[in-house]
Amino acid sequence: MLTADLRQVIGEMRETVQTANAALLQRPDRWRNEIVVMRLQLAKLLGCLGKFVAAAPASPELVNFRRALSHLRGTVAELQANWPAVSLDPDAPEFKRAAQRVGLSLEAIQKAVVELERFPDGFDRSGSSETR
Repeated sequence: MLTADLRQVIGEMRETVQTANAALLQRPDRWRNEIVVMRLQLAKLLGCLGKFVAAAPASPELVNFRRALSHLRGTVAELQANWPAVSLDPDAPEFKRAAQRVGLSLEAIQKAVVELERFPDGFDRSGSSETR
């Protein structure tokens, strides 16, 4: 996967989070169902990033990216475990803090991709750009 592919997947993740945030703010009919759909999409995209890490050769350049991905997975898992869609309270301060941690983790993984782009070949050593 090229860093451009990583950027695309992370951009889709950001859009998914923004869509979920909009549903939480506006709370249209069946907003909880929308949250479930967004969570499934986020899981799919995290899986795409996980495939990249699994297929990438061991490299010191990937350390920060791996760390950022692990942290993002953890913050998403924590939010979803503590706030299932059926009992989600978007107004609760604890939920807001958990959602903010997910946003910060997403920013960290974007920065990790920028670091990968500093390498001459955009860190495409695997020869593969299969992502999904």
